[in-house]
Amino acid sequence: MFVKEVNNTTELTQMLAPSDTEIHVADASVLTSPIVEENIPGVVLVNAERIEFYQIDGNILKQITRGTMGTGVNGLLNIGTQVFDQGTDQQFATSEVIDVSPNNLDSTL
Repeated sequence: MFVKEVNNTTELTQMLAPSDTEIHVADASVLTSPIVEENIPGVVLVNAERIEFYQIDGNILKQITRGTMGTGVNGLLNIGTQVFDQGTDQQFATSEVIDVSPNNLDSTL
């Protein structure tokens, strides 16, 4: 199995308050860019909060939507808090192989 190895973590360079509309990070180049023309946002996870964004301006994430997919909006977060890429470029390594051929399906399900 091919797994793309990528450094997909950066950190906050400014405190992040619940009312903020931009996120300042150390290195936005490690994050998956949004695909605006297909309405696919970039996605980051910051302290268990999922945040979508549609624009990267240098190291600033803009046009953000906070607390998506049922996650709550964080309180005040400190400089240095890790920011994890959760965009479409991310893949999960697995060694599990599932045979879904018709001859292998359990008919009792």
